[in-house]
Amino acid sequence: MIGAEGEAFAIAKHYLNVGRCFVSFTCLGLSIAAYEAALRYAGEREQFGRKIGGFQLVQQMIAEMMTGVETSRLLACRTADALDRGAPDRGRACSMAKRHNSDTALRVCETALQVHGGAGYTRDFPVERYYRDVRHLTIAEGTNQLQALLLAQGALGISALRG
Repeated sequence: MIGAEGEAFAIAKHYLNVGRCFVSFTCLGLSIAAYEAALRYAGEREQFGRKIGGFQLVQQMIAEMMTGVETSRLLACRTADALDRGAPDRGRACSMAKRHNSDTALRVCETALQVHGGAGYTRDFPVERYYRDVRHLTIAEGTNQLQALLLAQGALGISALRG
């Protein structure tokens, strides 16, 4: 038996929160890797006589990825701090971080694929793997749709548990 009688739900919630925080950091790592790969590629790949990083559309994609990485970093660190402190809003923080960071990582990886063009889908570059790895993280530890439901119900004061 784990814990005292009647504590099972609280223990399960704690470990779901830990898992969601872990997923948020995993997604952050994948976002960083995809962003750095796209940055390298944009600085090396030449098209029409110049590096593709010189094109405004690619610059915009780089800026979007950079912003996504930084917001994910801030949210993941805030969430880990909330868990460490046992903050009353730690469950909400974990749901937000898991949802935001997995959605952001998916977007960053898709953008990195775009920066790489057709080559991004080949195994010659790591971004195809990052995309495949991050896709399932929108489902792990509770789907992002479930996280949205939990967050909205919490904000509205609606009980997520009916019974």
